Amino acid sequence: MDALKAILPDSVPRGELIQVNMKVLGFASFVTVATGLLVGLAPSLFAARANLAETIKHGRASRGGTRSRFLSRMVAAQLALGLVLVNSAIVLAASYSNVMEQPTNFSTEEVLVTGISLAGPA
Repeated sequence: MDALKAILPDSVPRGELIQVNMKVLGFASFVTVATGLLVGLAPSLFAARANLAETIKHGRASRGGTRSRFLSRMVAAQLALGLVLVNSAIVLAASYSNVMEQPTNFSTEEVLVTGISLAGPA
């Protein structure tokens, strides 16, 4: 965390107060791992249920019916979500770039900034 704080520009307000919330990091890590396992293991679970003896008797690979439709829909949903995420990231980056290039319409020269404590005397 100290390395990230060292490369922050001086324009970041209260950069020295930035810290990582371990509860949030743990929850995000758990959700990421659980989603990866679920999506990664679902096809193998369907394949493990296949009746290999019946497939060998018929002499050809069966399509799997609802299984293959489910897996096809799952792949299509993953591709759709991936495209949405990539497009959203591109739009966000372009919007941020446009906002940062806009003039502020007020002068920031010779401005006095101060802090006021609302807690009263300590």
